[in-house]
Amino acid sequence: MHLPINTIHWYIGFPIVLFIGVRGILEYRKDGSKLNKYIGLTGLFYSLCFLAYGVPAAISENSRLLSASTILGDVLQFIALFFMWLAVVRVYAAKKPFLRGVILTLVTLLFIVSVYLSVATVSSSPVTITQLPSGYWNINFPFSGLYSLVTALQYFSFLLLSAYFVSQARFSNDKLKKARIYAISALLFLVGALYVVTPFLSSPNNFEWKTVFLAISLLAIGIFIAATLLFKPKKRIS
Repeated sequence: MHLPINTIHWYIGFPIVLFIGVRGILEYRKDGSKLNKYIGLTGLFYSLCFLAYGVPAAISENSRLLSASTILGDVLQFIALFFMWLAVVRVYAAKKPFLRGVILTLVTLLFIVSVYLSVATVSSSPVTITQLPSGYWNINFPFSGLYSLVTALQYFSFLLLSAYFVSQARFSNDKLKKARIYAISALLFLVGALYVVTPFLSSPNNFEWKTVFLAISLLAIGIFIAATLLFKPKKRIS
């Protein structure tokens, strides 16, 4: 078994997005909020995405299997991002039919183009995994500049939803809930900003710094969210 050093954020992120997904669905069942539903579905599809990416990479060196699992992971990621855009539409264009229609049309086109680019790119240049002189394993992706640009457009939804959560957090009287909202907002902003700026960097295919950034951000914010859930304020004795 080997965990690729440049994709360690998959394994750190899996329990976090799974938790967000399950909690979102449970909240939706309680209050019927479509926003919670879309956030929950986003988290669940991201957890499936991380499994598709991470499990084959941890147990196999077969390029055909790694390529197929990468395409599957990409499709699951794009489905998750589609639900994220549905959440954006819900909070920004729920009462604006024309704007809602335009966004959904553009997002659907982005989804189709993204899947096509993933299949075309990986088919022409299969995914491989190699062992570095240091002993660590590294997975090699054939991402193109166009693929990175299309992905960046999809991740812009994270920035929009982050801004919405920040604007809503101030209305909460529950300090722990407010802290969780800010933490999730920060996570959305950091991940979204990272992917949005990637196409404009001098070396978009260099994932080392991105992996470290994502891993640290996911771990720190995941621990913080868990702490706010586990912490129980002391009851005052009257």
